[in-house]
Parts: sequence; structure tokens; C-alpha cells
Amino acid sequence: MQKLLIAILSGSCLGCNFKTDFVKHSISLKEAGVCAQRTEKVNMVSNTNGQRYEFDYCLPKTTSEPVYTVERAGDTLRVSFATKGETLYKITLDIDTNPPYHFIRLGDQLIALGTVGY
Repeated sequence: MQKLLIAILSGSCLGCNFKTDFVKHSISLKEAGVCAQRTEKVNMVSNTNGQRYEFDYCLPKTTSEPVYTVERAGDTLRVSFATKGETLYKITLDIDTNPPYHFIRLGDQLIALGTVGY
């Protein structure tokens, strides 16, 4: 009877999702010139550890990382920077979330991920 009870309890937990909701992110930046050279291009690489975004953004010239926030609103991630500046930076942003998101807003630019509709 004990083995049957253990088997039933073990089997019922196979469908359980023990992952909690999270948003993990890290950023690196490299000075790339002046804002007049900025492009709107965004590169994305997706893998099992999340997504990597590479894009240009104008920030104040500083030796420390900019103040930025990443927040979830429904199925959208909002990445916002505290201030704009005159120095162009190449930004690499790594993001991992649970549950997945379908849109990301990088500053003023909204990007839809994946396919819409079937």
C-alpha cells in the first residue's frame, strides 16, 4: 500500500511546474562614436539560456554602467535607460525570463518576437 501511495504521489508531481516567475538580465556596453552614427538595427540570438540583444543607444559619456531597468508588463518586457546622451554605445543585453515574453521595448522601439497567428 505504501509503494502504491508513493507511486501515485510521484506521478502526480511530474506535471507540476516548480519554476517561479523571474526576469534575469545583464548588460555590457562599448563606446562606439557619436549619436549621428546610430542605427535602428537590433540583433537577437536566442538559446536555452534566454535571449541576447545587440543594439545601438545614445547615453551620457560615463565610466560606469548606465542606470537602466528591465520590467515585465504582461507579455512585454520594458527596457528603459535613465537618460539619453550624445555618446553612441553598442549595447549587449542578455535576458532570461519565466514565463516567456512575446514583445520587448528597447527604449522607444517595440519589437514583436516569434510568429503571430498559426
